[in-house]
Amino acid sequence: MIKTAVINVNGIVQGVGFRPFVYSLALELNLTGFVNNDDMGVNITVQGKDEDIKIFLHKLESKTPPLSRIDKITTNFIIDSEIYNNFQITKSLSTSNKTTIISPDTAVCQDCVDEMNSKDNYRFEYPLINCTNCGPRYSIINTIPYDRAYTSMNKFVMCEKCQEEYEDPTNRRYHAQPISCSLCGPKISLYDKNNELLLENNEAIKEMATLINSGKIVAIKGLGGFHLICDASNDLVVNELRVRKNRPTKPFAVMFDNISTVLLLNLSFSIKMLPIRSIFFILSAATPLGITGYNSLVFRDFRSIVAICNAFLVLFFPEIPEFHVYFLILFYIYFELNNGDLKNA
Repeated sequence: MIKTAVINVNGIVQGVGFRPFVYSLALELNLTGFVNNDDMGVNITVQGKDEDIKIFLHKLESKTPPLSRIDKITTNFIIDSEIYNNFQITKSLSTSNKTTIISPDTAVCQDCVDEMNSKDNYRFEYPLINCTNCGPRYSIINTIPYDRAYTSMNKFVMCEKCQEEYEDPTNRRYHAQPISCSLCGPKISLYDKNNELLLENNEAIKEMATLINSGKIVAIKGLGGFHLICDASNDLVVNELRVRKNRPTKPFAVMFDNISTVLLLNLSFSIKMLPIRSIFFILSAATPLGITGYNSLVFRDFRSIVAICNAFLVLFFPEIPEFHVYFLILFYIYFELNNGDLKNA
């Protein structure tokens, strides 16, 4: 028997790939109807066999996109519904009752990192790469529903390639509101302390990496704020940062490019202070700070400069793709300075 179900979903369901997830699920189960956003969440109407709708409702809750969070689902079956011939993602609706929850900003996902590192990808080394599974959300929203027109990205007109991805429901960047590339997106700019523009884009990033390596303190805009960054192994510049910020003894957090580097440095995690589940948490999209004990190697390199009179090291990993580019450039700098010796790079 053919039935029609009207479903309303509330929670973190905008800007996280929820509509394309619903679209794919409906096609998989041969359901017709539509899905859209409004100021309160996501609205779904599905039409099809009773057993298929039951499977749809089960998967709607159990197979959700990684960044989504469902707080409430309301389902009503209606009679005398119009007949739908296909399933569509329709235009968002706007009302005066704005109650939906916007996803927080999230760290760059591994898929985007892989694309950024691939010379065959047209976003190679693009420092602002993102998709529906990562990137800025809360920091760019002006109002809801979460559509590009209501974000700070509305001033950037998408190029043909980005537009194709944005409009393709099967693409990872379908309705990823911050979608952009080096042709159509925002630029990375480097300014000096007098607010004079020095360089832009990749040249700015290369110069920033060089400044960090040469013992300078730089401010890099991340998601929702600025990072004050310097070389954590340089006593002089770390002490200078302490003086400027009036932080004589406060432990500083050390950013590592990935967990492999931490393990390579022989940094032993304290099970008491950092359980295995916490390791997975600090590697999650939230990229929180982690606290771990030292071993002799890291104790010698970091304790006296970044964590004065402290037996622990605060560590974290890159939240924005730009930081991954800095690490790559710094690696090549160290590689050249050490004449190709990877052990010291």
